[in-house]
Amino acid sequence: ADAEHGKTALVVVHEDGVPVIPLGVNMPFFKHDMPEIRHVVVVLAGSNAASRDLERLQTACMVEDGCECGPFRLSLPSNRHPHAAIGFLLMQHDRMELMPLLEDLRICGEQSYRNFQATLQEALMCVALASQKEKGKTVQQFREAVKFMKGRDEQEQMEEVEEKPDA
Repeated sequence: ADAEHGKTALVVVHEDGVPVIPLGVNMPFFKHDMPEIRHVVVVLAGSNAASRDLERLQTACMVEDGCECGPFRLSLPSNRHPHAAIGFLLMQHDRMELMPLLEDLRICGEQSYRNFQATLQEALMCVALASQKEKGKTVQQFREAVKFMKGRDEQEQMEEVEEKPDA
């Protein structure tokens, strides 16, 4: 990762980790100037893994494999089946959803990301439970909010460019 000017992240697949929810979004939810994670080391922790042994393995990976980010604990739909868990992670990577998720975890931390997930799930539940008549209005309000946020982000970026002194 050093040769590519990036970092190596340690991912621990664990039943108590942050749930990986495929949303079909292949970009980070939170603002990143430039993605830093370039490589990922994965540890599959079974439900019988002793916490002390897992901590030693994580420490060894962080030191010996040069992992600079993490450990990021992820919970997958297939935690109990190692082949399925690896397959799920590879599919997330192929969909270009894994690295943005890891970048968000790097920026926010596990608890903040869990809070974000809960809020997002509540918003999606409101849309799903809305009556057909309300659903259109709810989706339209959501679209308007997204446009507003995009416009605000673009305005902030323009202001940052204007504030930088000429080189």
